[in-house]
Amino acid sequence: MILLIEMQCKDWEHDRVNAGITRLCHAAFPDEQLKLYGEQKHIEELGKLVSRHEIKFASSAIDFYDWRYDSIKCAGKYEELLLNILDKEPEAGHILLLSCNHGIVMAAANVCRIRTERKIYIITHSIMEEVCININFGQYIKQRLLAPHKITMRHCINKCMTANCSFFIYAPCYERELRGKIRRPVLEKFTFLHHPLY
Repeated sequence: MILLIEMQCKDWEHDRVNAGITRLCHAAFPDEQLKLYGEQKHIEELGKLVSRHEIKFASSAIDFYDWRYDSIKCAGKYEELLLNILDKEPEAGHILLLSCNHGIVMAAANVCRIRTERKIYIITHSIMEEVCININFGQYIKQRLLAPHKITMRHCINKCMTANCSFFIYAPCYERELRGKIRRPVLEKFTFLHHPLY
């Protein structure tokens, strides 16, 4: 079984991208059962989109707050939610986190250290712009003075050192951009895909 987990987007938000990755998983592993954990309306929207292609998935609704805007403070909540899902699905060896923020990445890094038998794939999107942005030295100093304790996405990703934590990124051009910004052992666990469009 492959688990698809959406802990960030609700309702129609991100539904076409998630439909694209669902179709990709179904095409790559037609004999594997897919199960989606997400907000109820998001499950319904995704189901409508993929049903046209006779793709079926099991689902389970989860409740979560919109923690995106201070997500690092909610890493513990994401971790608890993820561990609860994994406890309910002992036979699922592969888990795809359909979108991420700082808190989700930190939670996944912690869960991978706890549950070494599970393979977690974190799907990244535009959040990688924060990692790749080129700023000059003056801007860097100003950022560090204004927010000296801010945890960056680069820091979060570099925490994902265990072998069972990998990444998918929707833009092959990022491979070059991430060199020198992400630790080499972590960067080697990135798979670069073209953006799946529904």
